[in-house]
Amino acid sequence: MAKVVIGLSGGVDSAVAAYLLKEEGHEVIGAFMRNWDAYTNNDFLGNPTIGDDICPQEKDYNDAKAVADKLDMNIEFITIHLEINKDIHNIIKQIHEMGYKVGISLKPTTDIKNVEEYLDEVDMVLLMSVEPGLGVQKFMESTVLRVQQLKEFINKVNRNILI
Repeated sequence: MAKVVIGLSGGVDSAVAAYLLKEEGHEVIGAFMRNWDAYTNNDFLGNPTIGDDICPQEKDYNDAKAVADKLDMNIEFITIHLEINKDIHNIIKQIHEMGYKVGISLKPTTDIKNVEEYLDEVDMVLLMSVEPGLGVQKFMESTVLRVQQLKEFINKVNRNILI
């Protein structure tokens, strides 16, 4: 069976998907998705706190960890958005030092070339096929081309990076 990475945030949808995949015999591992709604706290993927209108990262992580523990699976990855405009190299280093693999998420409108400089450091690249934080969206067909472009970039660095 296949190895499947499921983005966990403590939500029901990802928990059900992980459970069903495990029931089918797939190897399921978790990725904690640091993908909070910037429109709420004006800090794209910043560090929400209890006073914010959205789930603080500590609670979100604890919920994801509880789901993973209940389903007897590990959280192996922490993903961050490339668009946070912070020191990505340093954040990647910190996540690795915590013992996790690192994933980078790219919004659909982010130029795929922007991820190239991080390919020597990351273990996964998540190409979003819809805009984060907005409901009821159709799959963006341009994602297929973006996957092909990303594969070319990954082949250049000769690393085993999940897409």
